[in-house]
Amino acid sequence: MNRSALRHGLSLLLRVGITAVLLWYVFGKVDFEALRGRVLDFSPALIAIAVSILGAQVLAGAMRWRRVIYGIHGRLPFAIVFQLMFVGMFFNQALPSAIGGDAMRVWHVYRYGLPLRAAFNSVLLDRVIAMAALLLVMLAGLPWLFQLVTSSGIRMAVVIAAVLMAVGLLVLYLLKFLPAALTRWRIMRALQNLSKDLHALVAAPGVVFPVIVLSLLLHVMTSLVIYAIARSLGLGIGVVECLVLVPPVILLTILPISLAGWGVRELGMISALGYAGISSSDALLISITFGVLIVLVSLPGGWLWLVKKYHQPHTELSYSDATAGKAPDA
Repeated sequence: MNRSALRHGLSLLLRVGITAVLLWYVFGKVDFEALRGRVLDFSPALIAIAVSILGAQVLAGAMRWRRVIYGIHGRLPFAIVFQLMFVGMFFNQALPSAIGGDAMRVWHVYRYGLPLRAAFNSVLLDRVIAMAALLLVMLAGLPWLFQLVTSSGIRMAVVIAAVLMAVGLLVLYLLKFLPAALTRWRIMRALQNLSKDLHALVAAPGVVFPVIVLSLLLHVMTSLVIYAIARSLGLGIGVVECLVLVPPVILLTILPISLAGWGVRELGMISALGYAGISSSDALLISITFGVLIVLVSLPGGWLWLVKKYHQPHTELSYSDATAGKAPDA
């Protein structure tokens, strides 16, 4: 076994272990009898609304990613981008690695003709923009968060996380101006290229504003899904409370320490929704339902991957450093 395979195996074992420990801890905090009884209380109509919002998120995510591709001078039909978003979503759930879905997106968009650097950076920048929007949502919600959350430790953790995110984004933006002496290392060249593509994205006409709006909308939609699930159980949580409490939990799930965010999300939901007066059992049920609905909505991605797996696509994407034309309509 080579060193890379060994590292991958150890990383997988660590993720499995962390996920198991977190779930064991979380399930130890809830009343199973109460949990079992609450399963029958779901409102099918509100669950259907939650599923619809998740489906709309895939659509909005595809619109954002396509504009990111355009911003770094690429072209790809919207139908293809939409399909690849489903494929990526499916593999984010199906593979143990937190980046499995992103890797699938990179690979398939590369097969459609985008150079490897551009394919890789389009997905990375899609993630970076999502993080930037999450930062904006968290900052906008801080006054309400501090009204709900009484723990000074949690308040400080949220502020520190926001500061670190802001610093990271600023550093990435400034890496374009890295001295040549530091670019002899491959990792530094890759980061500088990512920064250059970020600058190209910002400078592209008709791209930045729609991308930011779509990113903010995506985070709002996640909070609305949690709200719909909670309301389907008859819980009295408000929309504003969800908009304030859910984004920090989403930030936690981004950390690559568990399988598809399981365990981390449940612990975060129990902690966060507790400040809205929701019991541990109900918060756990909300989180599990959210995870299950994501899996269900992602299933078309698995079907698409099976159908297209052995088909070498035609090159439908052009890449040029001097691309002309208007921004894509979607």
